[in-house]
Amino acid sequence: RERRLVAAAEHDLRGKAVVITGGTMGIGLATGIAFSRRGAAVTVVERDRIGAACSHGNAGLLTPAVSLPLAAPGLFPKALFWLFASASPLCIEPRWSLDLARWLAGFLAATPRRRFERGAAALVELSIRSVEFWAALARRGPDRFGFRDTGLLQVFESPATHAAGRGRAELVARFGVPFESWSAGELREREPALTGPLGGAYFYPNDAH
Repeated sequence: RERRLVAAAEHDLRGKAVVITGGTMGIGLATGIAFSRRGAAVTVVERDRIGAACSHGNAGLLTPAVSLPLAAPGLFPKALFWLFASASPLCIEPRWSLDLARWLAGFLAATPRRRFERGAAALVELSIRSVEFWAALARRGPDRFGFRDTGLLQVFESPATHAAGRGRAELVARFGVPFESWSAGELREREPALTGPLGGAYFYPNDAH
């Protein structure tokens, strides 16, 4: 399968016209660059402006460390609150809809540990490959277009939340994402600019932005 993917990626596209919708910095623009390098005439169409929407919200982060499914074990109590919180990751306008009811049932059915970990493995692998592709693109270009592979520091305000976050750090480590655990003292020493309550941190050296 991998050999077929590589062969497809190297396909000559000279004389082809390609239109890409949704080019807000991420997959759309990366696809456009790849197709252009293979000879295609590429047009990228964006509803508002380049670099807005989700790409603006995630600040260009390339983070296998936090690429986990939203449908996670123990989510059900939180989901009930999130449904009605406008700033939550699962805000849905309440309405009578059979399709919405089916979707919510399927979402909750994906929360058991086994299904969650299967989804996590797939998302982490995809994210790792994404970092690798962006790094390769940065090496080939005239400049690094802002690409930085300096890692991700996940900071916690208390020792209790730091300890609670270890399970997820160990989970992604199983799928190939290394991490370092920093105590509050180590965090203050290594990042003296941080202020306020600090309980510790996890550093993921292979993440990028």
